[in-house]
Amino acid sequence: MPQNEIVIHVPPAHSDQRGQIINFLRYVPEAQGFKIPDLPKDIPDDTFVEVASFNFLNKGDIRANHYHPDGLNQFVYCLAGSYESYSQKIKLNKKGEPEAAGEVQKIIVKAGDIVFTPSMIAHAMKALAPNTVALNLNPRLRDHDHYYKSDKPHTLPFKLIQ
Repeated sequence: MPQNEIVIHVPPAHSDQRGQIINFLRYVPEAQGFKIPDLPKDIPDDTFVEVASFNFLNKGDIRANHYHPDGLNQFVYCLAGSYESYSQKIKLNKKGEPEAAGEVQKIIVKAGDIVFTPSMIAHAMKALAPNTVALNLNPRLRDHDHYYKSDKPHTLPFKLIQ
């Protein structure tokens, strides 16, 4: 079965006894934004214009339970901790409402992983460790007025896990 979400491993640019330096974003002047260097061919080469951090305070905390319509891909870089990422393909029924179109899949995401989630894939994240921190790399600006509402929302609810 094809994976709904893909984990991208970015190798360290430098490693020594003190730790690692990982260059997971690079500014591209002609794109007027940042890109992930050396992406696999099956991952869109999106340009990021906004980076937002989010965290889980406690083990078991849940985030997301939504999907992104309209071609908005999501990239999440896990900085610290780990979480389970659940995903499911969805489709819009005749009423324009989302419904399941595949099996729920689960992957484990650890610090240093980038997770690619295409649009129209419902996804939810459950913390495996307290103080898990991640960055959401956005190919377009996200604002409160387009979150779960408006005529062109970038994020819509879809309850995947409890």
